[in-house]
Amino acid sequence: VNTFVTDLELVLGTTGAVLVIKALIAGGATLLLGYPLRPAVLVGLALCQVGEFSFVLARSGLQNGLLSAENYQVFLAASILTMSLTPFLIRFGPQVAEAVTRLPLPLPKGDTHVPQAHDLRDHLIIVGYGVGGQHLARAAKSTTIPYVILEMNPDSVRGAAAEGEPISYGDATHPAVLEHAHVKDARAMAVIVSDPSAVRRITDTARKINPSLHILVRTRFVSEIEPLKALGASEVVPEEFETSIEIFTRVLSRYMIPRDEIDRFTHEVRAESYDMLRAQGGHGDSLCALTSHLTGMDVAALTVEPGSMLDGKSLQDSGLRRTHGLTVVAVARSGKVMANPDGSLVLHGGDVAYLFGPRSDIASKTGLFTGRKQEWVELEKPQET
Repeated sequence: VNTFVTDLELVLGTTGAVLVIKALIAGGATLLLGYPLRPAVLVGLALCQVGEFSFVLARSGLQNGLLSAENYQVFLAASILTMSLTPFLIRFGPQVAEAVTRLPLPLPKGDTHVPQAHDLRDHLIIVGYGVGGQHLARAAKSTTIPYVILEMNPDSVRGAAAEGEPISYGDATHPAVLEHAHVKDARAMAVIVSDPSAVRRITDTARKINPSLHILVRTRFVSEIEPLKALGASEVVPEEFETSIEIFTRVLSRYMIPRDEIDRFTHEVRAESYDMLRAQGGHGDSLCALTSHLTGMDVAALTVEPGSMLDGKSLQDSGLRRTHGLTVVAVARSGKVMANPDGSLVLHGGDVAYLFGPRSDIASKTGLFTGRKQEWVELEKPQET
């Protein structure tokens, strides 16, 4: 305490010097490893305090005459002060990092190179190549959806690039990175990163660049849905909600509940809960806005499997609207979409039908589109009297 009072300026100067020097060393090492400026600033602020091992070294220096008693007391006071400031540095680290990245510094903020970006249109931008990003990229590839990936981990970028993935090293919080990924021409963007501050900034930046972009964001908690919606997210998927669905799905499976009943229940719970959680307003396409206002209604895309009940039938003969309450608003075939088809259109295996109707009907009538034709034929046979 006496040292704080008598040598206050020296203690404060030592504290500032320690924080600045250690932050520069830790942040510089992060930059040398190939990371962008933002994570480098965060690392520097998280590691700039004096560590516990320093007390052991200082005590040894005092015993061996390398430090005077006065300098040792100044060191202890400065060390305690740096440790006291650490929670605040970490708490406000994201804001400091954002402020630093806006400065015109000649430091790497992320590579803005995207392979063949000039050919991208109506593509998907995947921000983050963790487990979720990898699964989404795999799904996009299997369905021939054009996509690009933005990732800040250089090791992940090198590994994925070696496997032929259209991945680029870049910090998506910067408008230049998103613009080089042709966000203006993209149809959708999925933000699958673990940094809440970065997620909010990416969402806000992408929405300002492309007002019509469909932005799907993953977040940890339900409480973060509304703030992200306010920033421009079209859809927000909270991890804690999806985890709860996975838990009850597995529990029901252990009790030998039929899989189709579990799927139907899961679909209904997910749809009803997201309708309840969805904030009013926000950004989204007109179709999503329509279904959100029509309680219990939904839009779904189902593939007509070869040999199914609908394979080879016209829309009129299928009874989708008359018998099953489902309206076919479009049919995709061989890469072409036929909007508002009339009743004479014949469905074939491989067609994708876009249906509008009651959510419960869509969930219960998926068997019409699968290859289980015999089962549905038996159900539709008139019962003998």
